[in-house]
Amino acid sequence: MTNNEIRLDEPLPEDVIAAGRDIYAPPTGGAYWSVLESRIMARISDSSAGRWWMVVGGWARSGLAAAAAIIIATVVGALLLQAHNQDVRTAYETASQPTVTETLTVPEGALSERDGPDTRDATFRDVISH
Repeated sequence: MTNNEIRLDEPLPEDVIAAGRDIYAPPTGGAYWSVLESRIMARISDSSAGRWWMVVGGWARSGLAAAAAIIIATVVGALLLQAHNQDVRTAYETASQPTVTETLTVPEGALSERDGPDTRDATFRDVISH
């Protein structure tokens, strides 16, 4: 291992820690903060920098397009959900209603037992003839 390599599985050397602290330490003089404040205030009051609404104004077209897309997606989703609910409701009503069967009027005694071996055939003919 050379002097420029740092192993990540070992604690950092003290000289590296001290250098990092020096780099990221806040400024100590009050003059720094006064200069920073004056630079910020000058930038805010500078008319060429524009106003905040001018920055937001550039986002307006994208924002309106995104809002329109969200509204369209919401409406389409609501319509699809309503159609699905209507299908479910129709299927439920169809399944829950009793089935309608045709009623046949059969002459009295046509379906009763008859004498003889061809009782089924006679009954079948009576039913079919009506």
